[in-house]
Amino acid sequence: MVINDLKKELSSQLGGRDTELLISGLLKLTVTEYALGGKKNVSENDCNKILGAAKRIKNGEPLQYAVGTTEFMSLPFFVSPAVLIPRPDTETLVEKAISEIGDRSLSVLDIGTGSGCVAVSISVYCKNAEVTAVDISEAALETAGRNAAANRTEIKLIKCDILNGIPSGSYDVIVSNPPYIETEAIKNLDRNVRDFEPHTALDGGADGLDFYRRIAAAAPHMLKREGFIALETGYDQARTVAKLLEESFTDIEITKDLCGVERVVSGRLKNSEIISGV
Repeated sequence: MVINDLKKELSSQLGGRDTELLISGLLKLTVTEYALGGKKNVSENDCNKILGAAKRIKNGEPLQYAVGTTEFMSLPFFVSPAVLIPRPDTETLVEKAISEIGDRSLSVLDIGTGSGCVAVSISVYCKNAEVTAVDISEAALETAGRNAAANRTEIKLIKCDILNGIPSGSYDVIVSNPPYIETEAIKNLDRNVRDFEPHTALDGGADGLDFYRRIAAAAPHMLKREGFIALETGYDQARTVAKLLEESFTDIEITKDLCGVERVVSGRLKNSEIISGV
């Protein structure tokens, strides 16, 4: 079978864009190779892989899991059902962190790293930053490490349940895209999210704010003097999260994403909040 035959067979099932992403992703084709390589033969093994993945997508599995990779911040990332799929919304968080760090030699902590998309992106674009990534999931940490290696950078990985402890060390910057979906709302999410993405990366407790409360309370124990924090929030949570930070942080700002949604809350630690221990 040639690529053009696969395109015809899959386009009616998945649509043109998903067909392109599936075929080019699994065959590792560039945009040009996909566009001009229509007469290229595809091995029986590769055909079976592509057709099998297409069937999984039709049954609701996210395309990114079927392909095993996605793009974030113009970088390639491996993904699996062990980690949340990186989304464009989160690029707002990374861009906010990059604007703070610049080319300075700062220590950065990413809480709940998942695929490592935030930590790895910061490490790639802020060459002098020393980035530490924590997660409760061993599988997530393995994925983050794989993504760091794939993008030719290094991050430190620590297993930590942030709700019950904090990693050692002190940091100039804390970033996090924590679970923020209300527990009861998970059952109403789109099927491809509800049935395939890890609930531990989605469930933020009864009101969706469990992790924000914990991070707001724990961050002063982890940040250096005038340390910076940036948190991604759900579409209607930014102002509530900003209130949670007010006790220990100043210069609090809310940054909108490209769709105009209040997406990131950031602030700077008040000098009086420098404390040790928990």
